[in-house]
Amino acid sequence: MPRKRPARLAASRHRATLRDLLRTLDPGPGDGDERDPVIALLDHWTNDALNPDALLQDVITWLESERDTAHRGALLLLLARGPLWCGVAVVDLSEWDTPRVTALRDDVLAYLRSLVVHADDWTAEIEIRQPVRFSANVEHRAAPTSKTSNGVAVGVEGDPRDLVILQLQQVIQAVGLRNIAKCAAADCPHLFVKWYRRECCSIRCQKRHYKRQARQQELEDRARQEERRRRERARRA
Repeated sequence: MPRKRPARLAASRHRATLRDLLRTLDPGPGDGDERDPVIALLDHWTNDALNPDALLQDVITWLESERDTAHRGALLLLLARGPLWCGVAVVDLSEWDTPRVTALRDDVLAYLRSLVVHADDWTAEIEIRQPVRFSANVEHRAAPTSKTSNGVAVGVEGDPRDLVILQLQQVIQAVGLRNIAKCAAADCPHLFVKWYRRECCSIRCQKRHYKRQARQQELEDRARQEERRRRERARRA
């Protein structure tokens, strides 16, 4: 069972908690060293205005990374900057060992990919394993990622794994499942948050996709021309 502590933290306390975790994960660069880009981006989120689309895109990018620090950063980002106040769960998750973080990352990423593939049915599933306690407070500004908060800050207590799943579900609802897609480029498994008519996860993949479409169109045009020539020869014969 999770330790019983207050679920709600004021916004300033929430950001301070995340900054403390950043210093723990990355004490800072040495002489001539560059700061870990994942930690730097996570630090950026402690100050930046919340946007559910940008939040989910960063979470997806980090979950799909091969780096352990990126996986931990994605989960911390969901807990700390999602629409629910998760309080001490942010600290608890920061103390998890790497195998436990990797297991949760695998579960969350598999669920996301299943959601995208099975968007029209109820096939995608992930379970909450422990009791979760909810609380609400109208005296503090609600997280901007919640479109229906109406000034109510919702706090949750529970196992960090379960709270990560709850946060993810809230962010997906804010973004819209139809706005999450798999990259259209061949052999690219990455997910991304769509905007306008974007079909791919990156500019590189978009160019590859366009070239593939152009080659396919050229082959189809040649096939149609050859078919017309064949019919013309048959008519004249």
